[in-house]
Amino acid sequence: MKILAVTGKSGGHIFPALSFLQDVISRYPEAETGIVLPASSVTDPALFRGISRCFYITCVSIPKRVSFTSVAAVIKFFRSFFDSLWIVYTFKPDCVAGFGSISSVPVVIAARICGVKKIILHEQNVIPGRATRFLLAFADACALSFENSKTYFDPAALKKIFLTGNMLRKSLVTVGKNEAVRYFGLKPDIFTLVVMGGSQGSRTINTVFSRDSGSLRTAVPFQVIHITGKNDFEGIKKHYESVGFPSRVFDFFEAMHYVYSAADLVISRGGATTISELIFYRIPAIIIPYPFAYNHQAANALVLKEKNCAEVMTDTGAESGMLRDVVEELLNTPDKIKEMKENYNAFTQRDAHSLFMDLVTR
Repeated sequence: MKILAVTGKSGGHIFPALSFLQDVISRYPEAETGIVLPASSVTDPALFRGISRCFYITCVSIPKRVSFTSVAAVIKFFRSFFDSLWIVYTFKPDCVAGFGSISSVPVVIAARICGVKKIILHEQNVIPGRATRFLLAFADACALSFENSKTYFDPAALKKIFLTGNMLRKSLVTVGKNEAVRYFGLKPDIFTLVVMGGSQGSRTINTVFSRDSGSLRTAVPFQVIHITGKNDFEGIKKHYESVGFPSRVFDFFEAMHYVYSAADLVISRGGATTISELIFYRIPAIIIPYPFAYNHQAANALVLKEKNCAEVMTDTGAESGMLRDVVEELLNTPDKIKEMKENYNAFTQRDAHSLFMDLVTR
């Protein structure tokens, strides 16, 4: 068996693709696996350990207006298409799995031209990306992470649509709360607030929470685990040292199962993978969706908001003092935190790996 996955450069695309390939390797040790990534990807090569081949293509979105930039983008697209044809022709996959972004377009089309037996798409976000919607005509099936996504497809296409859930990393296991908190050298009997902004960090969340954290007035003492991204790390670390309450600050943290297992409340962006991970760990959250990228994150955040598992606010709202007010309210009303956690019972936990693998092998 030969399996080829193609993904964009963000963690929200890469991690489900990696999780899928790792599942293939564990189920079929004799399988050959490959992954196609954008040439601009700066992902740690160690993430791809165990994967047989890594390929890179240069592909960028084509602007709608005619300009030098759009002409250059078209040239790069055609180059990526011919590179994709070569990759598919030489690797000879039995299945190509596309995980979104413009990078998937030339590879999936090349796979159809080369007669690949099975082409499966996976959509992480609630609002399907343009690549997914375009490529559905070339694919045998499309797996969704969220039920809400079905409303964005033409009814005639629903025969190709399957709800699997998002494939989370195998390393995301649950450990005991006390063990997780002690892993960070913090106290297990203190409320633990996790602040993060996705794989690259969030300047808005970093700035607003650090500005407001020193003025929080809560009946409940709390401690913070803050993942800042590289750019804000030094400044945020110095801030916590100056305000004096217990904290652990990281620019990036690999062992996220300890972070989630330690958390009583999470403040984060609304990436699809983050939303799926919050559902898996059943963590009350304050979501501040990234306001760009076709508003994908706002739709993702509503998945939790509709079940009353999270509070959702805009960047502007957070900057105006709403974040401070909501954090204070939640820390001062522990029954509400408990209720938010219990509301996760409304979600159905799916074995996304098995459901997606069924689409690949059936």
